[in-house]
Amino acid sequence: MSDNNIKSEIINFYNDPLYQELNAYYSKKTIFNILKIERNENRHSAFLAWLLDTKGSHGLGDEPLKKFMRLLYLDSEANRYDCCFLIGNYLIENLEVSTEKYVELDKENGRIDVYLEIDYRYDANDKSTKRLCVIIENKMFTREHGKQTALYRDWALKTFTKENIIGVFLAPNIIEKCKGDSDDFKFLKIDYQDMLDYVLEPLLLFDMPQEARAIIKDYVINLEQPLEDEPSKKSNNNKANTQDANKDTILAVSKKKKNLFLQLYNRFSPLLDSALVANGLMRGKEDKLRIVYGKDRVLLDDGLKQQLDIFWKSNVILLRMIMNAALLDRGDDEKHKKAVNDLLGLKESNRNKTKYIVKNKYGNLMNDLDKDKKAKPAYMSLASYYVFKAWLQDKDNENATLKDIRNAFPVEECAPHYNDTFQYLFYKESDIKQAKRNGKTDRTYFIAELDEDNAKTKIAHKYLTWDFYMDGKHNLKVKNEENGKDENVLNIKYWTDDEFKKLMGYSKQYGISVEPA
Repeated sequence: MSDNNIKSEIINFYNDPLYQELNAYYSKKTIFNILKIERNENRHSAFLAWLLDTKGSHGLGDEPLKKFMRLLYLDSEANRYDCCFLIGNYLIENLEVSTEKYVELDKENGRIDVYLEIDYRYDANDKSTKRLCVIIENKMFTREHGKQTALYRDWALKTFTKENIIGVFLAPNIIEKCKGDSDDFKFLKIDYQDMLDYVLEPLLLFDMPQEARAIIKDYVINLEQPLEDEPSKKSNNNKANTQDANKDTILAVSKKKKNLFLQLYNRFSPLLDSALVANGLMRGKEDKLRIVYGKDRVLLDDGLKQQLDIFWKSNVILLRMIMNAALLDRGDDEKHKKAVNDLLGLKESNRNKTKYIVKNKYGNLMNDLDKDKKAKPAYMSLASYYVFKAWLQDKDNENATLKDIRNAFPVEECAPHYNDTFQYLFYKESDIKQAKRNGKTDRTYFIAELDEDNAKTKIAHKYLTWDFYMDGKHNLKVKNEENGKDENVLNIKYWTDDEFKKLMGYSKQYGISVEPA
């Protein structure tokens, strides 16, 4: 394409009514991106629980649940589930829906993202009620931690037969296997595209309260939108942040939108292909370009490359969507898909994968050692524990109490996002274990009991043990203020990027070294 042709095509592209319609749609703000929870697993689970609840405020009754059960039946290779799920001619007698359901078996514990217990019968004359449970493991980015699904399966088998347990692994991309799979039991693997195609889009054809329709539409837009780049990630001064810019997952796209993308691509394919090629060349992705386009498509004049790259970056959210639909439509082999995803800047996770090495004030290594006696780099959660342990090894802090370490690392300064639920970063291990033994695993109850003056506990979420290492290997030893004896405390382990930077600032003040591995 010549310089004049590119300028003319760009003007035509911006003036095209279809571009203007799509640009308005993908620029729309939803409650998910306003609150920055677009890919928050807990929020997605909460939405699914609300949708599948037959008594939910969506006013759709059992339609969402029945559409979901039909999807599961269709996804089952052996169709081993009750065929009434396919037809939909059954009555739901009882339904329990919960999120973050705590389960424990043989000293192992975990949280089921969305848990359903369903009592149903075929019709009003059927006197025998059938009962089953549905376990939904919901993933946004990460793969399975440990043996989560195996634990959930074995826990459910204490109450249900395997024929009455449906395991579901919901993720952006369908995986082949999870830990809960065995010779006679398989988790069903579905993705968000399945949810959109078989559940959400059909539901939008029903009458429902205006508020419920707005919520479902917002959720659909959230599935279809890549994340917007955060201003903090645009700085060229931070190599790690620059690498993360423009790299976020599209979870699903509606059939209507795919058709619109392809229409717009067909009108402007020379311009759009050239823009993606230019952007790929500017990022040194020649190998991926050859896989997708072939060697003859990767040569552009330097002046054209710059113009096209600016055009791409100015419309990156929408152009990602268009090109994702167009290029994936051309081939389905794994190498092609990976090359397309790499060119478009899509990735499986946006979580911080940086690992750290921590040394105390005296230069002594705090990290655990591997079998070769080398330091094992630690993610933020474990690195925070090493920081606090290093502080306690300072000779000036050898008689530190719980109050002292709380004052040294105040929660409102180091981890303000916890300040709505925890007053402190540190709690006595005995208090947490006692709360757990008493069945008080609701964090709100626990904190209300220990911190009665904390008025913010009403908005706390569940399962305090998720926020502390409960393995007995990560205790911090401080002095009891009354008798001077050692007592164990535990520290909060989950940190945002910004909060961990603040913690590193405190560490530096105390002479503790925290360096990326």
